[in-house]
Amino acid sequence: MRGRKIILGIMLATMVLSSAAAVIFQRQPNVDNQQVLQSRLAELKARLNSAIKAAELGAGGKAISVRLDESSSKPRWVIVVDAAGKKRDVVVDETGSIISTTDHVELPTTRPADTGGSTAAPAPGTSDTGAAEHK
Repeated sequence: MRGRKIILGIMLATMVLSSAAAVIFQRQPNVDNQQVLQSRLAELKARLNSAIKAAELGAGGKAISVRLDESSSKPRWVIVVDAAGKKRDVVVDETGSIISTTDHVELPTTRPADTGGSTAAPAPGTSDTGAAEHK
């Protein structure tokens, strides 16, 4: 009789533990956190779209790229606008207000220039094209 009680106790404990494990491992994501993230994402999209529209209106062209200005302590976007073939950088804050507009400057590539195998700089007063002088 005592052996049966032990076996039934073990079976009962196993059932409780397995159902608890099923509940723990099959938990649904926290709905509140998901809703908060979705609403924040929607708010961020709306702000970014507002900033893009402000930049396009301010520079008189079409936005071609957007990047986050990480050098500022406040969130700012740098939006490159193509206005009649001329690229302009428009800096827009989080409220959609234009902070500045400047001519776009292409950043240099990080590849080293082809020096034709030479690593030395040309001597002062000489041509850096490598062409021989004619006498």
